[in-house]
Amino acid sequence: MPNNNRVLKHRKQLLYWLLVTGIMLLLVSCQKDVSTTGSDINSSEFQQGKESTNPSFKDRIEEAEGVSLGEPSTLTRSEREELKLNLIGSEIVKCGLSEKEYLEGNVVSFHLKNNTDMELYYGAPTGVEADINGVWTKVYADLSYNDMAYLLEPNKKVELDAYIMEKLPTGRYRLTKEISLVNSTDSNNQEEVVLISDPFIIR
Repeated sequence: MPNNNRVLKHRKQLLYWLLVTGIMLLLVSCQKDVSTTGSDINSSEFQQGKESTNPSFKDRIEEAEGVSLGEPSTLTRSEREELKLNLIGSEIVKCGLSEKEYLEGNVVSFHLKNNTDMELYYGAPTGVEADINGVWTKVYADLSYNDMAYLLEPNKKVELDAYIMEKLPTGRYRLTKEISLVNSTDSNNQEEVVLISDPFIIR
């Protein structure tokens, strides 16, 4: 009989420790679940906050040093397609149909070709427009230019650099160039034209 009491006592102690151990394991498991869920929520909240603070293309341009956005452009393609402002350069990569890519912070090179029988005059400044939500918008930068007029004779070509692009963030742009076409035999016969490049990408 005493032996039976000892066996029962031993069994009770074993069950007690098993119960206590089970409760402790359950508590540890619950704490891990709470910790994991909390970190997931925090990570999600952080990600959402990060996404919500990503600046738009417009904001990135306006935040660039020495750069400001102007009014929406009213320019359309010139009727003189033979004077198209073409983009060239060793770093261009084809991207889509007429789009090209440049690396951010680099100068964008382009060329003008005078396919007319008139004298073509151009200045140092090169305009740029940004595609803001499908609307071409003028972009201005604090750059100094000389006010000289350069001559491009008929059937000649010149390569130029748009230094303004060094200041601009990633996005979709196009260049503009104001030129004057002057009849070589009659200086009063002249035409003002704004050339527009194909769109290109800064990445």
